[in-house]
Amino acid sequence: MLSKEYLVTGVFPHFDKSASQLTISTADGTPTCFRLTRRRYAGDGYIRARHGLKKPITFYAVTKCEGGRLISMSDGSQTRYYWLGPLRHSTYLANKPSRNYEQAWAVLDAALKTDTRLSATLFAKATRPFFCALPLMI
Repeated sequence: MLSKEYLVTGVFPHFDKSASQLTISTADGTPTCFRLTRRRYAGDGYIRARHGLKKPITFYAVTKCEGGRLISMSDGSQTRYYWLGPLRHSTYLANKPSRNYEQAWAVLDAALKTDTRLSATLFAKATRPFFCALPLMI
């Protein structure tokens, strides 16, 4: 079963072009102001995410399922996905924008079906619990 946990839209001051990385809480997937030092690791409850988007983030969403959390963030031209699993974190970049939960899920599904790179295959394998819980709407 999927749970839509967190959604923010619009351009945010702390997500501007100069901020090429975010600190994300592994407990709930929300971005935080907490600064990581070199001694801090994902085991401490936070990860440093270098999203690589060229424009300011205008969409950020967290979806929870039994196998982990899917974080979707978009700048209006690309969408970056992070999978926060119980043991491992994975990332994937799709070259289409997202503006809501359902569109982000559809973009990810379509991108993973057409992308044959190893990174796409590994991300699809990691997000299998998410796609198993996804309703048959896409």
